[in-house]
Amino acid sequence: MKNIHMDCDNFFDVGKSEKYRLADFTFENINCTDKKMAFDASLIENTVAKKVNITPREKSNGLKITGDADGLK
Repeated sequence: MKNIHMDCDNFFDVGKSEKYRLADFTFENINCTDKKMAFDASLIENTVAKKVNITPREKSNGLKITGDADGLK
C-alpha cells in the first residue's frame, strides 16, 4: 500500500493464524485516521513501514445529530 490518505474505522487489523501466512508487505506514505487503532506491522513477516502516520479517530456513539429540536440527541 502506498500514497494513501483516508479516514476509516479499521485501517488494517490482522493477527497471526495457522490458516494463513502474511508476509512481505510494504506500507509507505500513508496518512489516516482510524477508530480501531489496531495496525501492528510486527505481526506480518518482513513488513516495511515508511512514513506511516495513523491517528486516532473519535468513536461515534451511533446517534444521529440534527439541527432539529425534535431530532435525536
